Amino acid sequence: MTTTPIRLTTSGERDLALDANERAWSMTDADSIELECECGRAACPETAKLSRLAYERIGSSRAGFIVVPEHVRLGTERVTEAGDRYAVVQGKAPRAGIGAR
Repeated sequence: MTTTPIRLTTSGERDLALDANERAWSMTDADSIELECECGRAACPETAKLSRLAYERIGSSRAGFIVVPEHVRLGTERVTEAGDRYAVVQGKAPRAGIGAR
């Protein structure tokens, strides 16, 4: 397992990985593929492997990001789906009364 520095960037890093992953799928008819981790860490070198079926299901809602399991931010994200080499995460909503206006 590679350790990646936890230097978070703007959502732009996630958007770049998401765009690259969508292009990768459009250029192949493979049953599975390794995709860039959409964790948002600057220049994350990790890849998440999943099937076309799983990607199409996840991508149709695009309600989360595909990351390697080790890059889930447990304090701020929740896992909505997990496979052997990937997890789909969403940001946690703040609890009412704490920072809410």
